[in-house]
Amino acid sequence: MTSANKPTGNSRIFVLFFSAVFLATLWPIYPIFNSIFPFVFGIPFSLFYQMVLVAITFFGLLIFHYFLS
Repeated sequence: MTSANKPTGNSRIFVLFFSAVFLATLWPIYPIFNSIFPFVFGIPFSLFYQMVLVAITFFGLLIFHYFLS
């Protein structure tokens, strides 16, 4: 494996971050938040939870892009 193909510490953090966000949408964690009530900003809590995860992923991508480029 050449040095260009070796994973760096940054890429491992990148994979761990997005794995954690992905796992937050799966069975053991999502059913905890899968409810209509309470409403947050007029939308069901489960939809709000998904929107927060999308925002976390978006800002995570921005941070990784800023520090890796």
